[in-house]
Amino acid sequence: MTGDPSLDGFLATYAIVIIAAFFFPTLVAILRGHKRTIGVFILNIVVGWTGLGWILLRAYALLSEAKAQPR
Repeated sequence: MTGDPSLDGFLATYAIVIIAAFFFPTLVAILRGHKRTIGVFILNIVVGWTGLGWILLRAYALLSEAKAQPR
């Protein structure tokens, strides 16, 4: 990497934060047990890089009904 351990650690942390932020709609869908988690993931990859696509996916993951819980 850069040869500076503190800078390497910062860059690695920064990359993890950016990736987690990009996949936030998918993470929300997984945690909520969304019916279409795979669809959210695929759309996140395809249109998530656009600001509007990411915002719409985030809203879809947050506002859609979760899977029915077995009783």
